Amino acid sequence: MSGRRHVARPGEPTCPECERPAGLFTDHPGAGRCLRHDRPTSKPLARRAAPAAARPVPEALDRRLTGGEPVPEPLAVVRLLLHAARRAGFPFDQAWALAAEAALSHMPPGAARSWFDVLDGTQDAWSAAYHGNADRLAELRRDAVHERRRGR
Repeated sequence: MSGRRHVARPGEPTCPECERPAGLFTDHPGAGRCLRHDRPTSKPLARRAAPAAARPVPEALDRRLTGGEPVPEPLAVVRLLLHAARRAGFPFDQAWALAAEAALSHMPPGAARSWFDVLDGTQDAWSAAYHGNADRLAELRRDAVHERRRGR
């Protein structure tokens, strides 16, 4: 299968359970099962445990759609969906989960993780805007617009 790192070459003996070379990463290379399947329980290797400081995989990354074309403007999708959810009366937490999942849909895992970090880092600002709590910078911009309109 293309894209896989450890696939047996044509004519090379393979693991009876998969396409890997026979005995790959074991003390019996070239014969028998690969390390993944050469266990008494025959269970696949467990994934590496996340470091203690790392966050668990959020639901938005876990449940996102895959395949197809990536969302071209993830922030615009978040803004649009939060606006619609606010008008429909959704609580912020539900609206945020929906918007994050939609914005991360169809992205490759690395890009989705990077974009999730961006969204996660700005979630408080999105929440404040959703609830109508303007920050000081927004007030300054609003004052500047009013000043221009008055001709000062």
